[in-house]
Amino acid sequence: MAYEKAIELYDTALSKDPKNSYAWNGKADCLRGMREYKAAINAWENALKYGMNRISAMTRIGDSYMSMNDLENSEISYQKSIATGYDKYAYLGMYRIHLKRNHIDKAFETLAMLIKKEPHDTRISSEYNMFVEKYPM
Repeated sequence: MAYEKAIELYDTALSKDPKNSYAWNGKADCLRGMREYKAAINAWENALKYGMNRISAMTRIGDSYMSMNDLENSEISYQKSIATGYDKYAYLGMYRIHLKRNHIDKAFETLAMLIKKEPHDTRISSEYNMFVEKYPM
């Protein structure tokens, strides 16, 4: 119910300023929480059109496609994010895609790069520990 109320507020803001990227982003996040992934993607595309940070938008779009198990569009979105600049979440998405495709070497390569760039990130360390436990060297 909280998501629906928040969407009403975002829609009110968008009725006054349809180019408000923050409202589009908030609405998209609510839609993702409601598992309305296609609508969330559309909202993030609007947020992007009106000035949202490209890296964040494309990563969130990639995550939504991943939630729909659409690996092709997820990869395209993550690659667009990565082409713009470094984003650990886009790389984590690519890591998950490599695992789903059973490209273990590529998954490890991506994870190793993340560990090197983010040595103190507990989420990445946890992913690494699970990886080496499942795929011992």
